[in-house]
Amino acid sequence: MTDTTPVEVARVAYAGGDVAAQIAHLERELAAARHDALIARVMADYGLTSDDALLLTGDDEATLTAQAQRLKERTGDSERRAPTARQIERMTYEDDTDGWP
Repeated sequence: MTDTTPVEVARVAYAGGDVAAQIAHLERELAAARHDALIARVMADYGLTSDDALLLTGDDEATLTAQAQRLKERTGDSERRAPTARQIERMTYEDDTDGWP
């Protein structure tokens, strides 16, 4: 019996024209990309590092946000970090009174 990887299975399904398999594969890829983007957004919102991201295990925004809040509370000010680009952007737009972006 040979060990086939998911990529090889997808290639065979694509070559055979199995549309349902193609759709399922693309849906899995889309779900993974959305989850990665959500984690990146939560990391940016709370100023977390890529090492911190390993501790974010939730599958939905509410769970990831709660985990990020707890992680941020635990690290506290003992690890003062420079503001992230997203935080700087928010500060700039919130403090902007002349209407220019």
